[in-house]
Amino acid sequence: MLIFNPFLNVSIIYWFLMLTDGALRMLVLMHFHDKGYSPFTLAYIFLLYEFMGVITNFMAGIFGRRFGLSTLLIAGTSLQILSLTSLGLLSVNSPEWFMIFCLIFFQGLCGVAKDLTKIGSKTAVKFLSNENIKGKLFRNVSWLTGSKNTVKGIGFFVGAFLITIYPFSISLYILAFILFIALMIALNPVLKTPELNTKSNRVRSDGKVFSDISSINYLSLSRIFLFGARDIWFVIGIPLFLLEVFSTMFVTGSNGKVVFLLVGSFMALWVIFYGFVQSQVPAIIQRRTDFNIESSAFRWSIIVIFPTLFLTLLTFVFDNTLSVTLIVIIITLLFIFGGFFAINSSIHSYLILKLTSQKKASEDVGFYYSANAVGRFVGTLLSGVSYQLGGLSLCLFFTTVFLVCSSYFMAILAKKT
Repeated sequence: MLIFNPFLNVSIIYWFLMLTDGALRMLVLMHFHDKGYSPFTLAYIFLLYEFMGVITNFMAGIFGRRFGLSTLLIAGTSLQILSLTSLGLLSVNSPEWFMIFCLIFFQGLCGVAKDLTKIGSKTAVKFLSNENIKGKLFRNVSWLTGSKNTVKGIGFFVGAFLITIYPFSISLYILAFILFIALMIALNPVLKTPELNTKSNRVRSDGKVFSDISSINYLSLSRIFLFGARDIWFVIGIPLFLLEVFSTMFVTGSNGKVVFLLVGSFMALWVIFYGFVQSQVPAIIQRRTDFNIESSAFRWSIIVIFPTLFLTLLTFVFDNTLSVTLIVIIITLLFIFGGFFAINSSIHSYLILKLTSQKKASEDVGFYYSANAVGRFVGTLLSGVSYQLGGLSLCLFFTTVFLVCSSYFMAILAKKT
């Protein structure tokens, strides 16, 4: 039966957790922006989420090797359900300081939940893929990563839709229920899959923070700046920019909930497009017979710089003359960036599995995604600060700087191979 396909069941758990993750991001951002929270405060709400990702990714690799990948998947999903339910229990009449504290705390737990599930899922690809079939690992990791992001994009839309129809708390209960059903569907098959329940008492005990493989360290440094670059404009910058633009240019005087739906739709479509491109990356970049993944990674790391470089110049020059044409150009270039970014991200996701060994797969993958979380943490912080100080233009400027740094480390990696 299809439901007993191990790869499918890992995917089900990962998909539905990321659906709720994307939806929660939209719920929190739009609900509390509507209550008058500043961009800087909104960024702070998400900071613990990203910071816990740094710690969780690093430790999850060790836990996955010690207790099995199924433990990571189940623990992450269960923690997400608990966090969503707990957030829904918060009283709307609570003092602002208490509400912010609880939001930060439970967002932190959601960060732990997401990254436990991510490490379990991404590492499982290594064990569930037949590496004797040429390109199989690359296709599987690209498909899982791409489909996950497509589902997360749908989650952005679901969150925006729910907040237009239901109160904040009811929306959270709906998400928790959906995730609970998904866990029940996949739970028994996951527990019966031997590859997901392999355990080892041998874990890294030398106290090293970095990987023993230098190429993984350079890849991780590049990943920090790549995902930091995206989140600088994506987390706070573009949602608040579009909320302000749509409110003044397109739906003035109408229900503000419609604005939420428009912004959520953009965020959803961008992530869905990004996920779709990720799933197609092997077909896009493996057409050449002299294909070399490391050299290709460096070339694409340069290409991705140009859309945001042009956008930075454009928004600085026309900062005070916003028009429908300019908004269309900004959105179009962000989609172009999304396509190039998806190719870079998918190549990175493949490289970490290619460079590691099965013995240390969960530890090296955990270290790599811990670096990813560092980038997201810094990007989230800079997103709030940059937008508050200089609007979308400053966000895009820092994005471009980060992309240049990411390309630099990919150049070093390419030279080592």
